[in-house]
Amino acid sequence: MKKLLSSLLLVLINNGLSAQVNLTQSLSACYALNGNGNEPVNALTATLSAVTPTVDRFNNPSSALSFNGSTLSCVVLPDDPLLKSTSGMSYGGWIKTYTVIGQYVVFAKTAGTSNFEAYDLVINNTSGYRFRAQKGSGGLTTIADGTTIVSANTWYHVLATVDNTSIKIYVNGVLENTVPSTFSFNYEAGKNVVLGGSNEPGFNLPFNGSMDNMRFYNRVLNASEVNALYTSDPSCLPVPVASFSITPSIVCPNENIQLQQMATNAPNTWAWQMAGATPSTSPLANPVISFANPGTYTVSLIATNSFGPSAPVTQTVTVKPVPNVTTSANNTLICNGNSVVLLASGANTYTWSNAQTFPAINVSPSVTTTYSVIGTATNGCQNYAAITINVSPCTALKQNATYNHFEVYPNPSSGIFMISATNEIKEVTIFDVLGELILKTDLRAHETKQIDISDKDTGIYFVKLKVEGTTLTRKIIKE
Repeated sequence: MKKLLSSLLLVLINNGLSAQVNLTQSLSACYALNGNGNEPVNALTATLSAVTPTVDRFNNPSSALSFNGSTLSCVVLPDDPLLKSTSGMSYGGWIKTYTVIGQYVVFAKTAGTSNFEAYDLVINNTSGYRFRAQKGSGGLTTIADGTTIVSANTWYHVLATVDNTSIKIYVNGVLENTVPSTFSFNYEAGKNVVLGGSNEPGFNLPFNGSMDNMRFYNRVLNASEVNALYTSDPSCLPVPVASFSITPSIVCPNENIQLQQMATNAPNTWAWQMAGATPSTSPLANPVISFANPGTYTVSLIATNSFGPSAPVTQTVTVKPVPNVTTSANNTLICNGNSVVLLASGANTYTWSNAQTFPAINVSPSVTTTYSVIGTATNGCQNYAAITINVSPCTALKQNATYNHFEVYPNPSSGIFMISATNEIKEVTIFDVLGELILKTDLRAHETKQIDISDKDTGIYFVKLKVEGTTLTRKIIKE
């Protein structure tokens, strides 16, 4: 239980400290030393001299610089006020020495002649070789030695903070010493800050080892910030500049849209917001989304790296409307062997499920069949509609004779019947079961006429047809 409580307390402390971390505030320069002297924060490009690319502590190739221990082997930083604070600064990074001797890691020259270091970071023999931070002005010097004994071929994260009150030295994220220092900074004009030596012919302790991710801040970092540099070692790049592409940006409903993040400065997390989309949020670098309904929508991205989040950037997506495709037929219930015209409307072009491409098509199904049609509007968007044609054998009212042929279909029906005949029928009458006349008409030869009794009650009715002196009676059923 005691161990569990201690662990929980440590988590709470670390969470409290992390809330104070800001690794971008007053960052003057950051040198990744990835085989070059590039500096992305303020373009304070360094000059390389007799150094070679080497692996970093993770054995990534060309991710650090190797110094050979000669007086010519160094990295010369610009003579810039951003590297010569007069109020307070923090500086350091990852360091590995090949041989344990006295040597400079960082050097800035003071204007005084009796002491060379305005500020520095060295490996010095003090009852064993240790990391040391110094501040000097004329004959004044303040020294803060670490407690860690330096071993060869071992990577250490070393950072010093110096202001007009004290010097502190941290090794592997841990504060090892604090020494008061109350005099002001005093730099010699025209002298560059140097990594790996002093670049002073009369007073030089050249470095023999590797360096990686050296940083300079124009302020004093707090303990949690130093620990964050040690534990996370963020990229030397500043916060990302978010950017992205949308392909395509004008779409139809439910069409896939590819979002492609294009943020600079090495982002490692992404926060997408797409209200109205599926999905509406995403942590992926390049998500695929879609919108179900027409309209104009906003897509937003925030990209984040170890230094923090980018400003949000937005773009819009336009979702075009779909056509209102409808289908109709002059009859949705036909007799087997008959044909019917299907009509599609609401779009510009059409493709039916039977491969026909006209708005109106003629079909003759032998069984009940559903026909679908895809309509395409002039904007390229499509919609779908379908219609079912029911097929009846129509055997109840078919009469075939040598002198006459007629049909009454469909039967049964909801009240709409079609009557056709090869001969002219002088009189067509419909009666209910009580013998009451419901409807009377006539029918020309080869004519098809619609009989509508849909307003009548369901039940049995009788159709009487008079042709050539003969009366034919057939039963029909209204459902």
